[in-house]
Amino acid sequence: MKINGSRMLEDCLDGSFIFELSYSEPVTEEAILILNTLGELEYFSSFPKPFYRLVQNDNFQLKGVEGETTSRLFLFKGSLKHLIDELNTVFKLL
Repeated sequence: MKINGSRMLEDCLDGSFIFELSYSEPVTEEAILILNTLGELEYFSSFPKPFYRLVQNDNFQLKGVEGETTSRLFLFKGSLKHLIDELNTVFKLL
């Protein structure tokens, strides 16, 4: 699995950005669980649509639903390219 692309959804007044990330395949439970290497992971597997949220300090927040091919990225600090590279590196471990 890897990130195929991104598109900006919103440029916020506080200097943060909201992006939609698209993946090469639907996000699996295994892919969600490996995200814990990047920050604080919350995973609600018992929800009708299992939801996950990854928070890395004040840098970013990633939210999505298991089985979907997109997620929302709230970028507060740092580079989008660097973060995508970091996520793709983690996904290569699958």
